[in-house]
Amino acid sequence: MKATWDATAAWRMDDMSLWQACDEAQKTRHSAYVRLVEMVAELWSRTGRSKEDRASLVAQVQTQVRATEKDALQIVAHAQLFSTEAVRDAARAGELDADRLTVLDQTLAQASILDRDKVGAELLDNTHLPLHHFRQAAKRIHHSRWTVEIVDRQPVFTPPAELRPG
Repeated sequence: MKATWDATAAWRMDDMSLWQACDEAQKTRHSAYVRLVEMVAELWSRTGRSKEDRASLVAQVQTQVRATEKDALQIVAHAQLFSTEAVRDAARAGELDADRLTVLDQTLAQASILDRDKVGAELLDNTHLPLHHFRQAAKRIHHSRWTVEIVDRQPVFTPPAELRPG
């Protein structure tokens, strides 16, 4: 039997068709979330992008789309990521779901301002990975950048000649 959106007909469907309908429903759910985040990103772009604007937008998301505070905070955080064209394109292409957007947001928050574009690009190169491996890639990318930053910025101390051994 062919997959259908009519849930009342589910009892007539074989297992394969049910799984196919589940897959279609998940894709629809994902694309609806991306559309929601994209619209909130547009609303965010129309503000002054201050802390007060963010708090106001979170409250409006809670009210207008009847989201919990936790969900509204997540939607606004994800909307802020959409200021980057690469993130928007990856989300539209189905490469970034809510979980991956959260990992991206958390990883970028830990990166230095100078490294955010590079870290984001590296992470976007790994969107094909299963979520668990995507999280590991984010940790690896963050850790390798953090280590390099410390090594590169560590002051070099050369003791005076009279204090050197030998």
